[in-house]
Amino acid sequence: MRGISTVIVIILIFMIVVVLASLAYVWFSSVIAGLTETGEERIEQVGTTMTSSMTIEGVTANYTYIRNTGSNNITNFSVFVNGLPANTTVPDILMPGEVGTITFSTPLDPGTYIIKVTGAYAEVEGEYTIEEPEVSGPPKYEYITVCKSGDCNSTTVQGGLRMAHSGDKVKIIDSETYNEYNLRFPEGSIILDCSGASLNGLSNQKGIDISGRTDLTIKNCIFSNYGYCIYGSSASANSINNNIFNNPVYYSIFLRDSSTENKIFDNNIVSSGFGAIALYTNSHKNEITNNNIKFSKYGIYILQCDENEIVDNDISSSAASGILIWLSTNNNITNNKICYSGSYDVHCIPGQTGTGNIARMVSCLGIEYENLC
Repeated sequence: MRGISTVIVIILIFMIVVVLASLAYVWFSSVIAGLTETGEERIEQVGTTMTSSMTIEGVTANYTYIRNTGSNNITNFSVFVNGLPANTTVPDILMPGEVGTITFSTPLDPGTYIIKVTGAYAEVEGEYTIEEPEVSGPPKYEYITVCKSGDCNSTTVQGGLRMAHSGDKVKIIDSETYNEYNLRFPEGSIILDCSGASLNGLSNQKGIDISGRTDLTIKNCIFSNYGYCIYGSSASANSINNNIFNNPVYYSIFLRDSSTENKIFDNNIVSSGFGAIALYTNSHKNEITNNNIKFSKYGIYILQCDENEIVDNDISSSAASGILIWLSTNNNITNNKICYSGSYDVHCIPGQTGTGNIARMVSCLGIEYENLC
């Protein structure tokens, strides 16, 4: 009996050891699994952090523009101004490559600020200056600055325009050359003041496309080497003034398809390949005044457009015609000085011109003469 009891005790001890070993194995396995899972999560977090990034594209009194420059979506944005949380409206999510708008609940006063934007696994911080608005009487435009040095709101013209909202003014504050094309405005009343800076493009591209836009102003720009410097379809009530246009392949200013009530004045236009200024197809009641036009095939080209005012322009050395009128009615062409045209000063195409067009010109010798067509 004593031998049997000893065997039973040994078996019980063995079973207890086995159970304890099993419990230990289960416990250690769970610990190791937890550590492994935590390590994998941390590795994943590190990888996400390394591939997540964003930049601040620009800052104005009302808005901060951020771009996702990484390869992951960014969420959970927070904004800090001079180290303090700012009351803002932020994007819910910003996908790779996207530009998002952060709106300040209270506009920033003019001054210099440290702007910090944080998101999931990404953050960016920089110093930005809000300029004093330029005030010349109502309306009061916000001042969005463009320069190549980076000491401004945007380093590109398109970037500055992208920041603009109705009532804003985008101003280039250096005299550099900007190699940009197909520039587009957001909707709304916006001013682009190049302040004498140059826009240089490609011969098969447009400089600025104002199609579908209303109440824009483009002034003090120097355009060179585009196909069309300014192109617009269904563009109305815009102002194009005090610009210099050089060497476009086709037209310096080309408005078509019901582009009405635009004002084109005080521009200098040199060597347009086909025409300096053109109005096409139902572009009525525009004003073309006091422009200096040289060395174009056609100075001003009007096709199927009525009731336009073409007054006080100086047009010289046109290869074909100073002014061409075709299938158009009741245009007032008054007091234009037209010199050294290759074929006609004013060409009303026989049998294909409307009625009621009044053309009163001044010759190079200062002699007034009239041509009705």
